[in-house]
Amino acid sequence: MSKEENPKQEKKNLRRKKHIAIYGNYKNYYGYRIGQQEKEDPRLSVLRREWFEGKDCLDIGCNQGLLTISIAKKFNCRHILGIDIDAGESSPLEGNLLERVSFRKQNFVDKLQWLTEKYDTVVCFSVTKWIHLNWGDDGLIMLFTNIWRVLRPGGILVLEPQPWKSYQKNHQVSETATYNFHNILFPPDHFQDILLDKIGFRTVENITNALPGSVVGFDRPIFAYHK
Repeated sequence: MSKEENPKQEKKNLRRKKHIAIYGNYKNYYGYRIGQQEKEDPRLSVLRREWFEGKDCLDIGCNQGLLTISIAKKFNCRHILGIDIDAGESSPLEGNLLERVSFRKQNFVDKLQWLTEKYDTVVCFSVTKWIHLNWGDDGLIMLFTNIWRVLRPGGILVLEPQPWKSYQKNHQVSETATYNFHNILFPPDHFQDILLDKIGFRTVENITNALPGSVVGFDRPIFAYHK
């Protein structure tokens, strides 16, 4: 191969190595999710201390765990577990966080034979779309059902669902996602009815309509469902 051909081959290799986030675990996700002027994730500002302080908590789809750790620090959880199907290396822990924060690589959309603990609060930020695209309506219902099962009576689900336009933008990340996208019967505007009428949550409140400090496209509503 001539030297002139090497750059072309290098470009091909780079394209082959390009990371496709079929589960939504983008590299440097928090870097483009949060505005550059913000010192902390804007979502922390709408969370209530009484949901976390001294509580056992679960973060579904934690990515590298930065928000998981921030919740533990700000609200002094008794313990918070962050789980993700494809998170890669989690953020380092120091001091008493070693006892109060843990991470596990796990698919939450299964029969939960691995999870025996119960939780006071479950957070699920920007995850529903990826579960929906990868496992369809059945996967979405399994997500909601499993959350219900691990929550203690009176527990809280903090849910940040992505809007339908976000599905339209990302449904071609894989053949599976494309297939599921075209067969979805329960789009995001159905989630509230499903969680209240089918799953069994008692009440829901919209804790924010916009998040100051979030970059465009990430100022999504966040809901608190009460078991």
